[in-house]
Amino acid sequence: MRERLKFSNINLSDIKGLIFDVKQFLDVNKIVIDEKMFRMVDYLHQNFIGFLTENQSVVIFRNIDRKSSFNHFKYQIQESNFLDYYKISGNNINSNNIVLAEGVFDIFSESIFDSIGIKNNTRLYASALSTSYESLIKSIVFHEQEFKLNVSILSDSNVGLDYYRKIKRFNRHIIESLSVYYNKSGKDFNVTPINPEKFIL
Repeated sequence: MRERLKFSNINLSDIKGLIFDVKQFLDVNKIVIDEKMFRMVDYLHQNFIGFLTENQSVVIFRNIDRKSSFNHFKYQIQESNFLDYYKISGNNINSNNIVLAEGVFDIFSESIFDSIGIKNNTRLYASALSTSYESLIKSIVFHEQEFKLNVSILSDSNVGLDYYRKIKRFNRHIIESLSVYYNKSGKDFNVTPINPEKFIL
């Protein structure tokens, strides 16, 4: 875990919703698991850590072995009307700036190292372990009650700008501005050194 956080001096006990012991988490919370999850519990317990989402409807599991081809898994533990997400609070609760990324470790890296330079004026960082940014933005609007967002997306390199242009075009009523960043050093923002390239849409 510390290696994935680039050995920053963040206190692991302060990380909200962090699950080290998968079996204990399922047992203590009396979570009913389906057949697929039943077959995977031992493997997840030995090889993954989990992050409980903001509204406690999903666990985002991440493999601790970077070399594994099976590196993430999402498990729905209860129904949710909106796409649930993992959230890190920013330094300015009154700001309408939000930073989104596909991966949990992308937002951790950004919240720690501030590669795009807006840490002190950001309301929150969020990840849903998918590129469903339109659904994620709508969910944040609903749960945070903030309606004109300045959105910054830390994009994976395989997602083109046209995808984001469509999101902005169809959501102008809730998006004030949209900036997309790519890391010229790698496929996402957990690859260091981070070298961001910005596009304003």
